[in-house]
Amino acid sequence: MRPTLEGLREAGLTVVVAGNQPARRRRQLVDLGLPADVIATSDDLGVDKPAPGYFARVCALAGAPPERVLHVGDRVDNDVVPARHAGLRTAWLRRGPWGLLQRPPVDGPPDLMLVALSELADHLGVRA
Repeated sequence: MRPTLEGLREAGLTVVVAGNQPARRRRQLVDLGLPADVIATSDDLGVDKPAPGYFARVCALAGAPPERVLHVGDRVDNDVVPARHAGLRTAWLRRGPWGLLQRPPVDGPPDLMLVALSELADHLGVRA
């Protein structure tokens, strides 16, 4: 994960690490020294996925309109579908149990389908 995030930042992309997590998780993520421009939990944002407000706040943190933001998530129901409905581009990271249990959305596939986060750099033409 770290080389991918570093490559994205070195390419001039804004990296926001955000997810449905309690406030205490933010400190743990910050302490990991992740190469991200912003780290936020749903508790920081005041709203959880899949609510549209969550994605609006992530876009605000990224400083970009929804159509210029790629949301990477591992769940179709909590990430891909609601992010797309909020106007974001989507990447489905098919890993863990949700990658096996869930199927692509019936209203169309995500913009990208990944088996590993390291594939993201290749898809975006970035060296990781």
